[in-house]
Amino acid sequence: MTNENRKPLHNRNIICNSFLRDDGLIDLEVKFEDIKSEDWKDNKNTDFIYKDKPYHKMFLKVTINNGFKIVECEAKILNSPFKICPLIEKSVKKMEGNYISKGYKKKVSEYFDGTEGCTHLKEMFFVLGSVSYQTMAPLLFKDNALEAKKHLINTCFAFGDKNEVVKKDYPDLYKG
Repeated sequence: MTNENRKPLHNRNIICNSFLRDDGLIDLEVKFEDIKSEDWKDNKNTDFIYKDKPYHKMFLKVTINNGFKIVECEAKILNSPFKICPLIEKSVKKMEGNYISKGYKKKVSEYFDGTEGCTHLKEMFFVLGSVSYQTMAPLLFKDNALEAKKHLINTCFAFGDKNEVVKKDYPDLYKG
């Protein structure tokens, strides 16, 4: 990628971490920041946005069990362009009791689209979907490599059952 004569405009940082708790549950955490490269004020309802300072600074913690059931959610909006934005923090509780599985993104969209939701919380939940699988796979399949293989097949291009990765690493599951 080239970077000829470019001027930075916007920076979005999304950092995810996961933790195994003493009680066996998993905490998935997302830190979300938006940062402008210049001072900015878009309208009379928005607080002044200073360059190089996060104007969105949000945290989301989702606790899951080993069956991918969401048992607890917590959000914190530390910085936002509108004073009312932190009022939406409690809306994440709607996700408790749901599973990170087929239909997860649809459920997230149902809860967080429109005036009762927050597009940035939605994005944070979306990224936690894939983070949960990256977190859980080594825990769930550490003693059963064959089961892990079966879960990977046809989940992406590289693990397509007709592609060279499967042919080389999982010949028993290769269909090419």
